[in-house]
Amino acid sequence: PLTLSVKEQIMTVMGEDMLENKSIEDASKVAETLHSVAEKEPDITQSGSVIVDRLMQFGLSKTAAVKWSKTVDAVYIDEILDLVEFEYRAGKIRNLPAYTIKALQNDYRPKPVTIAEDVSKAEREKLQAESNRQQAQDVLKSLETDYYRQRLDTALSELSNSAREALEQDFWDAHKGNVLVKKYRKQGIGHPVVNSVYRAYAKARLLGDGNIAAGSDRADFEAFLATQHEVLADLEAAAQNIFQKKPRARR
Repeated sequence: PLTLSVKEQIMTVMGEDMLENKSIEDASKVAETLHSVAEKEPDITQSGSVIVDRLMQFGLSKTAAVKWSKTVDAVYIDEILDLVEFEYRAGKIRNLPAYTIKALQNDYRPKPVTIAEDVSKAEREKLQAESNRQQAQDVLKSLETDYYRQRLDTALSELSNSAREALEQDFWDAHKGNVLVKKYRKQGIGHPVVNSVYRAYAKARLLGDGNIAAGSDRADFEAFLATQHEVLADLEAAAQNIFQKKPRARR
């Protein structure tokens, strides 16, 4: 715990000028006077409490210490005294009791909580914005996959039997060196592994290298999006973020 030297007690009661102008002998006389005054202070039962004792270590009288202990929460007093002690040990305080009282009166505790909340709120908003954008991109990517799947299904269904057979033969010829295709060829086009490779091949053959973001299939894709009512809100966000356009007006 922090304790006051005789010189610090003299500084508190008689003022800093006395320390600068009086000799050590004079200082001792003043200390004796302080001791006699302290003996005449009323005996206050609460003075034995921990918080009162600590306040007195910071130079407060018994009466003042008890008054503060009754007026303010003990946790608050401890936090203030911790702060004052830190400042005192750093050499920033000359009149310790006076500074302690001001700190108690004006609440010298820093206010990091408010700042932290502001930073946290800004960070949350940033993370939420990033999350919203990522979600919109994911939704758009999923819809793009659905769009091309439907287009490919339509294109395949419109092929004549001979055209379909020719396409499948071209696929087998083009993938003779594909280990997976070769492994499952006996199962035919319908095998999941083979079919996945086949559809990618058919898409390139029938639909070309369409690119929605670049704009080649954009108009047709937007028409497809208009039919996806259940994801309209996410769709609008995606369109705004990816295409940099204003949201479509809701009907």
